[in-house]
Amino acid sequence: MGFDLDRIRDQNRKLNERFFPRSLPRYGMRFRQLVETFSASTQVVVHLGAGSVDLEPYLDRSLSKPRLFALDKSQAGLYVNQSKLKLCGDA
Repeated sequence: MGFDLDRIRDQNRKLNERFFPRSLPRYGMRFRQLVETFSASTQVVVHLGAGSVDLEPYLDRSLSKPRLFALDKSQAGLYVNQSKLKLCGDA
């Protein structure tokens, strides 16, 4: 069973089209809305490819107290990320 990178890229493109349609004026705002919505019912949020972007201010803490893990393969990006919990690695 081989590693099919083209298939993964195709699936990622489809997910991006579904959750971040280009018709929306600002996909960054849509991303923050999704974080707020889904973090209300979870214990852990893993921000893949976090870089320097801190999502903690957008977590919904009304129902649960989710932990946010910022994950990126770049130590430089994580260095300036304000998240409390950071992981350097490649998903």
